[in-house]
Amino acid sequence: MDLVLIVHKEHAVRERLAAALSDAGCGTLTVGTAEEGLALMGDASFPVAMVGLDLPGMSGFDLLAETRRLHPEMEVIVLPDDATLDSAISCVQAGACDFLPGPYPDPDRVTSAVARAMNKGRLSRDRKLEIEKLAKKNEVLQATNHFLAEQVKRDGLTGLYNHAYFQEVLAREASRAGRYKRVFTLLFADLDHFKKYNDREGHQAGDRALALAAEILRKVTRKSDYVARYGGEEFVILLPETTKERGCAVAERIRSAIENHPFSGREGQPGGAVTVSVGISSFPEDGVLPADLIRKADAALYAAKSEGGNAHRMAG
Repeated sequence: MDLVLIVHKEHAVRERLAAALSDAGCGTLTVGTAEEGLALMGDASFPVAMVGLDLPGMSGFDLLAETRRLHPEMEVIVLPDDATLDSAISCVQAGACDFLPGPYPDPDRVTSAVARAMNKGRLSRDRKLEIEKLAKKNEVLQATNHFLAEQVKRDGLTGLYNHAYFQEVLAREASRAGRYKRVFTLLFADLDHFKKYNDREGHQAGDRALALAAEILRKVTRKSDYVARYGGEEFVILLPETTKERGCAVAERIRSAIENHPFSGREGQPGGAVTVSVGISSFPEDGVLPADLIRKADAALYAAKSEGGNAHRMAG
């Protein structure tokens, strides 16, 4: 059963209010000071408090303000001894939900005021719950939209960025680097003799090898780098703010990590290992247009493969 807190200096008034509410099936707790009322509010939850303005010690108006600060969900009915329009306006502006001047010979007037306050409180709580539900739904929707937007950028097998999104990144980075006179390096990496690996081990094993190679690329590059599956067994890495010389160091880390990884079936590959070749081009040294950088890196990759693979070469 909901309890109504009654705070009034006069015992007789507290008794009349409590009797009226008891007859209507509503329980009450009564005290004579604001300090006692605040103490009870800390120990119990009251949907409605009825507060007299003329209290010993802390005034009823101050109690109203403190109640609204500490318990904004509680509805407060003010019980003035001297009802004036100015005091009514002040109390409502301070957060009171109703203004009920005495005396209180009519129980229906008391119970009606409390019923209105409780209904207002329920509506407020229901509205708050609905707002919270909508906020949670909105969070889920935003997270779902973010996930879907991210998935559009990703290659389904490796989880790396896909070809289409990489083209967007490359165009954006070329524009940024040109505007601010910066450099970046492009690496094209292609697994050597991968058709032979697929034919011997099967396409499922080949897919696992591609996924492992992708994971290696993620580990040996920075979070700020863009790693993508360009197509088939070919990968491309964009290294922002990186010179060609630094790009060569990254290419060597990639080459070494792939060669030394214990891929299943690697003993059947030339040299007894799965290996990779890497071609390197740099902005603006090898071009300022994305197509030129891709062409130069691809040519450097072809040179590395034509020399036996398991190597990296710079565009020249």
